[in-house]
Parts: sequence; C-alpha cells; structure tokens
Amino acid sequence: MPLAAEHLFCHRNTVLYRLDRITELTERRTSSADSPAEFYVALQAARLGTVVL
Repeated sequence: MPLAAEHLFCHRNTVLYRLDRITELTERRTSSADSPAEFYVALQAARLGTVVL
C-alpha cells in the first residue's frame, strides 16, 4: 500500500479508505481476482462515454 499512496501523492490511510469506499459502493471486493479487471473495463467504458450496466 505505501507504494500506491506514494504514486497517488496521498497518505496510505487515504488509499485504504478509498478501496473500502469502492467496495461499499460497488458491493465488489477490491481484493478479489476478477474485480480489478472489471473496474478497469468499467472505467474505460466510462471514459469513452459508453453506458456500463
């Protein structure tokens, strides 16, 4: 986690809070194997203006 916080220019607790918040909002665990890929695809679709269902 310290490396992620360093790259994001924030405190490690901020990174942990944001990961917990993502889990709370999406009801998907950020630690599961499939979730990072799903999040990536959803973010790319959002950037392209595609509706994600």
